[in-house]
Amino acid sequence: MTVPITVTSMRITAVTAPAGCPASYLDLNSATFLGSLVVPASGTNSVSVPISLIDTGSNQDSCENKVFSFTYWGTATYTEVYATTTAVTSSGVTYTATVTASASSGQDPVPSSPTGTVTFNDGSTALCTIVPLTSTGTTTSTATCGAITGDETITAVYTNTDGNFTDSSGTGS
Repeated sequence: MTVPITVTSMRITAVTAPAGCPASYLDLNSATFLGSLVVPASGTNSVSVPISLIDTGSNQDSCENKVFSFTYWGTATYTEVYATTTAVTSSGVTYTATVTASASSGQDPVPSSPTGTVTFNDGSTALCTIVPLTSTGTTTSTATCGAITGDETITAVYTNTDGNFTDSSGTGS
C-alpha cells in the first residue's frame, strides 16, 4: 500500500563532491527546507533549496557541469486516506446524504467516521451549503437538508476537512 507523505523539514547532512571540486566550494548555509511539501502516493515532488558556490578567488571552472551528491535528513508525516462513497435518500422534502468510508486492501481498518461537510445541489442550484456531517457509526456520517423542493436530481457533494478521507458525491431524487 502507498500513502502520501508531507515533508516538513529537510537539510543536507553530507556532500559527496566530484574529483577536483571540494565540497568546501559550496555554501550550504541556506540549504534547509522548512514548510510543507506533499509527496503523492507512488509519486514524487521536489523543492528548491539554494546552494551556491563560494568565491574562493581561484578558478573553479573545472567544477562546471559536475554532479555533487547530497545526503538529506528530514521529518515527514503521512496520513492514511480512506475512500468514501456518498448516497442520497429522501423522505418528503428532506434529503439525507450518507457518507461511508472504506479501507482498501492492505490498509488499516477505518479508524473513525468521515468528517467534513456536504453541499446539496438541485442541478446547478445550491440548496443547502456546507452542512456539517454527524457521525452515525464507525464508518458512516450523515448530513440532512430539509424543507426544500427539488425539480431535478439532488446531488450531495461531500468535502473532507481533516485529510483522512477522499471527497465524493452521490445523487438521489
